[in-house]
Amino acid sequence: MARRLVKETAGYLVAGLVSIVNAVDPATVVLGGGVLSGYPGLIPTLAREVRARALPAAAKGLRIVPASLGPESGLVGAATFAAAAAGR
Repeated sequence: MARRLVKETAGYLVAGLVSIVNAVDPATVVLGGGVLSGYPGLIPTLAREVRARALPAAAKGLRIVPASLGPESGLVGAATFAAAAAGR
């Protein structure tokens, strides 16, 4: 059941990433968080599926990489946002 859930969730993530890639045409997509660090093979799988489903022009040269801050990236981002909102 856990594998099915991961596969299903990955499918939703791919669909969302494809939509973003097609709409925005980014050079790089950075993914992070604790869930991704628990599945080391997930980012290469997502990258392969996104490239296969995105528009060819948007997928050309696209990089999908893990966040350099790893599972702490969300926490660091929230703290940075809070500090900026507080005027620091």
